[in-house]
Amino acid sequence: MRTHRVGEGQTNGYPADVRMLRFSSGLMAGSALLLTTVASAQVPPAPPAEPPAEAPADPPPEAGPETPASPPGEAPPVQPGAAPPPEEDPPPPPPVPEPAPPPIMPAPQPPAPSNGQPGYGQPAYGQPGYGQPTREYGPPPPPAGYGYGPPGYAPNPGGYAPPPQRPPEPPPADTLFWSLRYDPFDLLFRRVTIEGEVALGDLPLSVEFAPSWIFDSPSDGIDEKGFDLAARFAWYIQGRPLEGFWLKANAEYERFQATLYRGDLDNEVYFGRPNPEFCDADSEKGTCRRTLQNFIVGAMIGNSTVFGSDGGFAISGGIGIGVAVTGTERLEVLPCDDTSRLSGDPNCPINEDDPGEGVFTTYNDKAGRIRLLGSLSLGVTF
Repeated sequence: MRTHRVGEGQTNGYPADVRMLRFSSGLMAGSALLLTTVASAQVPPAPPAEPPAEAPADPPPEAGPETPASPPGEAPPVQPGAAPPPEEDPPPPPPVPEPAPPPIMPAPQPPAPSNGQPGYGQPAYGQPGYGQPTREYGPPPPPAGYGYGPPGYAPNPGGYAPPPQRPPEPPPADTLFWSLRYDPFDLLFRRVTIEGEVALGDLPLSVEFAPSWIFDSPSDGIDEKGFDLAARFAWYIQGRPLEGFWLKANAEYERFQATLYRGDLDNEVYFGRPNPEFCDADSEKGTCRRTLQNFIVGAMIGNSTVFGSDGGFAISGGIGIGVAVTGTERLEVLPCDDTSRLSGDPNCPINEDDPGEGVFTTYNDKAGRIRLLGSLSLGVTF
């Protein structure tokens, strides 16, 4: 920019008012140039380059918005009636800041050794001056036994001690073939029962026969004489044949003569006449005699024990339930009255003072069809 210095007493070829106006214009142009220079000086200088580091450097902070400055070379407004100021050279552009150097990336590190599992790295822990030893992974060694290493290696002194040897197992028991037993439990039902059982080879099966002699009845005023034949098919669920836990299917046939008495049972004095509808024709006075037969099927469950591996004393017991499949049978003795005495009935030779009522009993009625089966036998098994 060009300036005119005017000294005292110099007119420089211009009137005084013109010189004053030119002086004022120059002063205002200088003030504008000074403001432009100050505004440009407020731009911050470029930051110095950072030294390289292992970690990536943070990006340099962005420079804040620059304060807008008035356009350089703008002249102040001209007063009316004054001459326009002379054109002046535009101010120089502000200095452009130098670009920041690019951040220095850290050098790539070698991959850390793996610990044998996919997807997981093993951190390297070392001491200054010492390297981290590398580990080689090969096939695992064969499993060692109790205190013994794999073939070709010495026994492991720090392993487990060999287990103690088990005692030799006892020889298997001999097979049992037959059993003969007596059932004292049937004495409660006035019967004498013998049981004979035969095994079917090495199979856990057997066949049993149990004949019984019926010598009386457990009920008062009734007498029974006859026999019972029972056949049972046994399955030994646990143990060996003829010894162990068993399940038996039971089928039996009984035939006996039943006699019903009416009168003084203690003195054996009987009164009444048999009912011809339910009694045999040969029934005596005061009695009703009839031959009955039953067929019973059922099942039993129990256990047999033999004292001795080769056979010996045996106990067998079980309980079950059965059902009679034959029809209902009835026995009845009627009292003697005047009609029977006057009619000449041989069973009523005299008239009873107090005839009362007759007596009767029923076999295989609704509840009598259910039979309780049981056995408790003692004997030998070989």
